[in-house]
Amino acid sequence: MLALVGLVWWCRRQELAGWWRWARLVAGGLAVLLLATGAVGAGINSYVGYFPTLRSFAAYVAGSRSGGLGGAGAAVPGGYRSRVVVDQVGAPALGVRPGRLYVYLPPGYDDPGNTSRRNPVVYLVHGFPGRAADWFTAGQAGRAMDVLLGRHLVPPMILASPDAAAGRGLYDSECLDAVDGPAEGRFLTGTVVSYVDSHYRTVADRSARAIGGMSSGGYCALNLGLRHTDRYSVILSSEPYGDPGRVGYSHLAWRRSLMAANTPSGYIRTMRFLHRMAVMLDAPGGDPADVSRACELGLALAACGQQVAFRVEAGQSHTWHAARAGLPYLLAFAGAHLRARYPVPSPHAWEVGCETHFTVGPGTTPGREPGRGDPGRGTRPAGRGGVLGSDDGRGGRPCPGWQGDHLPAVAG
Repeated sequence: MLALVGLVWWCRRQELAGWWRWARLVAGGLAVLLLATGAVGAGINSYVGYFPTLRSFAAYVAGSRSGGLGGAGAAVPGGYRSRVVVDQVGAPALGVRPGRLYVYLPPGYDDPGNTSRRNPVVYLVHGFPGRAADWFTAGQAGRAMDVLLGRHLVPPMILASPDAAAGRGLYDSECLDAVDGPAEGRFLTGTVVSYVDSHYRTVADRSARAIGGMSSGGYCALNLGLRHTDRYSVILSSEPYGDPGRVGYSHLAWRRSLMAANTPSGYIRTMRFLHRMAVMLDAPGGDPADVSRACELGLALAACGQQVAFRVEAGQSHTWHAARAGLPYLLAFAGAHLRARYPVPSPHAWEVGCETHFTVGPGTTPGREPGRGDPGRGTRPAGRGGVLGSDDGRGGRPCPGWQGDHLPAVAG
């Protein structure tokens, strides 16, 4: 600062009026550019909702370390507060570079008296473009859990948010096992789950695992959850797609068998469920295509005897605003269906005040499958009950056709 003041004084003394005017013009132009950039950034963020608070922005600037990513800091008797741990996990053999894994530990986890207590886990997958920290910065997952726990609406649960970009930044993996690239699907369902189970006190069973996500992460949760029903029992899908789109299909080298095996909107109706699934779909009400697509997926799942809940975020568009608004309901749904060694609240207490719910009864015929860019038609609301329906009047009998619990693995 002193050097700058000295330079200005020297310039004035030398009567370099022309240079001084030029410097002032450059400085003024830079200031206007910075202000304009800030205004545009603030406008975009206002729409997308990526930084809901200054604290979340500060956490991003700081590199999204554990500080600033937690919730409201709710504590249990003894002062043991919730916290977020940041780990590094990779799988070179699968072509996945080390990336961050954010793990939320509920209040009381660090209490020595709880060392024998194990917790269910909810895995949250970010969208594209995105980072592992997104569910804790843009989604405010830590704060949501703290509030839900403080009001005794959910049992203590661990949240785990991995990097879904194979450690490659802007790589849009769609959580697929690429033919000539990273096996992101196997990384998320194998490496990450094994790491969390071995490093934290979890209930290492499908009955205590949920997988969720938003946007392309919502597709990931749906596809991986359905492909691995022996690993997860609950799926939480916000703003989901029914297929991985052109980018995802390109990862599969446009092989028809692999494309079909990773397109939930196509394979759900012929899928045989060897394990019962609980699925919640959340869609932004301001995007009719999203609502129609999510409802079509839910209708197909309900027709196959699975328990499905559907929620619409009124007035929201396909952004983090909608995902953040729906997250508490998704977590409450998970808490009501995951196995835990704690008293669980009424599974439908959270449904009061929901804006829109559809129900499915016997004989309902779903519309045609939506794809990305094809929202589907023929879906009609049948009520405002809360759950799409679990057994379609057939006593939980699975849909005929598919005999396996896993879909074919990707060939190299």
